[in-house]
Amino acid sequence: MYIRIKENKIINGAIAASVKFMDDNKIFLFMNNAVPLLMALFLLLIPFTQHSAIKEICIYSSILFAIILTLGKKSDFSFSSPLTLGFVMFLLWAILGLPFALNKPNSIHDIYAHLLKYMAIYYLIVNFFCSRKRLLILTWIMTAAGTIYCIWYVSYFYLYLGNDISDRMVLYPYRDYIYVFSFLLAVNHFFRQKKWLMRVIPLICLFSTLTATLLSQTRNALLAIVLGLCVYCFKYKKAAILILLTIVIVILFTPGSKKRFDFNRLMDNERTAINLTTIEIVKDYPIFGIGFGMQTYGYKEYIDLQSYLMKIPKKYQHHGTIGSPHNLLADTCVRTGLIGLGLFLFIMICYVRMGFIMIKKAEDNFIKDWGLCFLACFAGFFAQSMFGDAAFGLQAIVFYTILAMMTILWRIEPGGPDQTSLYS
Repeated sequence: MYIRIKENKIINGAIAASVKFMDDNKIFLFMNNAVPLLMALFLLLIPFTQHSAIKEICIYSSILFAIILTLGKKSDFSFSSPLTLGFVMFLLWAILGLPFALNKPNSIHDIYAHLLKYMAIYYLIVNFFCSRKRLLILTWIMTAAGTIYCIWYVSYFYLYLGNDISDRMVLYPYRDYIYVFSFLLAVNHFFRQKKWLMRVIPLICLFSTLTATLLSQTRNALLAIVLGLCVYCFKYKKAAILILLTIVIVILFTPGSKKRFDFNRLMDNERTAINLTTIEIVKDYPIFGIGFGMQTYGYKEYIDLQSYLMKIPKKYQHHGTIGSPHNLLADTCVRTGLIGLGLFLFIMICYVRMGFIMIKKAEDNFIKDWGLCFLACFAGFFAQSMFGDAAFGLQAIVFYTILAMMTILWRIEPGGPDQTSLYS
């Protein structure tokens, strides 16, 4: 009897403590603080693993906490963004195309896994990093993610595995997207520091990410860096030109780079055949495309690539078939049709216009400098995506993070949330 009474007291005490905990809003405070920490960990880990339990826990816990906070009216979570209209129209078009998809189960899965999920990441970043301080932290997180990974990767590939310095560092694919993103963010951190001593850390980041990019001998990554620096030339002409010249000189003297950048190899490669083959498929599926699913294009039971290859000029047919378009716009067009491509371009155009409006109208150098930086990051990503798969995984997370950063800047700029100025 005494034990039962004691147990009841313990249970009642625990319930009372729980109620008090909830009443004091401590749980909501915990969730509000947990989401940016979880997202920071998620973004920091993106180059290290494509799929991991830790990253999934970070994402789904953040989504759950955000929903609880919103329903409990303990958060100002908002879908307000100049890009929301484009997102909604593109998502609706992908859903409308489901009845016409060649691989319906995979299209349903990929609308969730490679569209809705990335949009959730975008809105989580926008809502929980929406201040100058947190935006700066976010830029440092992405810079650190690329830098730490590059230092580890170079050491592992050349020192631990003992590869020759002329060997291409491409053990893990698509990592060059984070190299370029981190590099271009580090450039702005370098330019914004007035004291040379404070420029040491961004300089280390610049050197690490550029070294990894050069050793990967990835042409689209080097092109992305060049285009990104060209955007910086609008403000930092001398410094950006000096960096460009340094990159060109390093490329010329990097072992193995001459073969990769040989003019004849650049002019005669498989990409022409891929693009022409993709055009032929789009001709047959111009409205809704073959379906949003990414396991359709290179699968014989849905698309006979060999028959489409036979339709292109014979001088390109010797390259054979490749299982993906290797171009973000071509990939979007073939999966969602010409209208889907138009909607996706609308999102990109809104982003660029958002950047130009802030650079032109903002009086604050913080807004101008980071607006220019995020445009440089977008230019770099766009260049890379024109020569590779960029609709999933690390590449897509980089893309939606770049979109989120500019949106945060738009929100914290006085008068920024007035979206009518974007479309006028």
